[in-house]
Amino acid sequence: MYRICKYVAVTLGLLIWLAIPSWANLSVDQVWDDILKRTKYFGYEVSAIESRSDDILILSDLKLRYDNLDEGYSVNVKIGDMKLASNNDGSVIVSPSNNVFWDFLVPDSATDTVTIRLAQKTSALYFTASGTAGQINYDYSAERIDIVLDEFSVQADVMKSDNLGLQLSLTDVVGKSKITGDKLRETLSSFSAGNFDFMVHFIPNEENYKGIWETRLSNVSFASTGQIPDGFSLQETGLALSEGFNNSIVFNYEAGETEASFSSDKGDVLLQSRSAGGTASNAISRSGFKSMSEIGSVDLTASGGVLLFPVTANLGSLVYRLSLPVISLPEQQNFGLKFELNHLSVSDSVWSTFDPLRALPHDPISLKIDLRGALLLLTDIFSSDVSESALNDLKEVVQVVSLSLKHLLISGFGAEVAVQGEFEFDNQDLNTFQGMPRPVGKAKVKLTGINRFLEKAVKMGLIGSQQAMGLQMTIGMFAEQTGNDIMQTELEIEKNGAVFANGQRLR
Repeated sequence: MYRICKYVAVTLGLLIWLAIPSWANLSVDQVWDDILKRTKYFGYEVSAIESRSDDILILSDLKLRYDNLDEGYSVNVKIGDMKLASNNDGSVIVSPSNNVFWDFLVPDSATDTVTIRLAQKTSALYFTASGTAGQINYDYSAERIDIVLDEFSVQADVMKSDNLGLQLSLTDVVGKSKITGDKLRETLSSFSAGNFDFMVHFIPNEENYKGIWETRLSNVSFASTGQIPDGFSLQETGLALSEGFNNSIVFNYEAGETEASFSSDKGDVLLQSRSAGGTASNAISRSGFKSMSEIGSVDLTASGGVLLFPVTANLGSLVYRLSLPVISLPEQQNFGLKFELNHLSVSDSVWSTFDPLRALPHDPISLKIDLRGALLLLTDIFSSDVSESALNDLKEVVQVVSLSLKHLLISGFGAEVAVQGEFEFDNQDLNTFQGMPRPVGKAKVKLTGINRFLEKAVKMGLIGSQQAMGLQMTIGMFAEQTGNDIMQTELEIEKNGAVFANGQRLR
């Protein structure tokens, strides 16, 4: 997972640099020197033929190459020509080639080598840099940026764009950025686009099926801020973090549409969705990694000959938050996870398949979890010492010290389960619970409407009467009645490993 995230970071960073080359200075030489520093930060080697005419620097046959076969990939970028010209007002105009080609090589000694070629085309790009040496302001715009899959091959088996197509497009791009500082360079940038379109299709030769996926986001905006220590590469993320590297990004869109279709000789299916906008953000620094996303109201529909009937659904919102430490410290560090799937409802056609008599309340379904805790991070997450074998044995990397389940809620069908709990863990005792650190603490479980749900499930034929009776007896043994079809139980784990439910010993 770390390798994939690192690869995506390197690729996206360079994509932004090529599409909107926002690193310039007040002279063409300073511009070129700054570009070289930035590409070195991303881990790329640069080659070009330089020629000059007055205050114009022309870079011919400009190429960027990145090799990291230890991590399983290499990238070769053919930019072509780039011109840097000084204006009379002291600003600099950077004019890269409109056509850029990306070659990705993913070797796999066990099976085959995968190669991917992307073609990038930028229309009506305009970029200027102005200001002073200590504070440079950048303004850029482009009518359109397209990135298209040109070729995909596994060994000698080449699949052209007619069979496998991928296209990413941005329209009406406008942005600004600013870079200040020397040893610790501070970056601030933002851009907006009228539309962000993503399309992929798969139509193999001599096969009777095809698939198409199209997504459009409108009124997209992106903002980024951070500090980069001079002389450090993105490949040395752990060292850069210790020297002050930090970065945060925020992404928003006002509305989204997705349409996916699949057809074969057995039938076809069409999936469509619309959302009322969303936001996502990520931040990383020495203090940790934080990620957040939220999608507004989502409408879903599914139809086609593969389905017995059309299906519609609505989701109120989808919320996700994660915070994790990344640098190993001798003291405890906090972490957290929050996930909410709010008010998922489906159409009557779905309900009628298993509840034709409307025996159950057709309430929307919700799932919420809020988990927090403290841990000891034994190794820097971005350290080269974190091997795949270590990640498979997490106790070599991290020790969970405490866990607080602030909220766990599952509701729907007229029933609800709510859980809260606090636990501490003894990582020196791996025997009491057979390899798991020994927990100590309490949890409260509240069940509402469970008996009514089981009774109606029996009438509907979803479960047998004996199964329902067994579940009711089991719940009754460990839960106390506190209201009309409301039961509650308190689970406790003591230091000696004893487990109790409402004072009754279970272990």
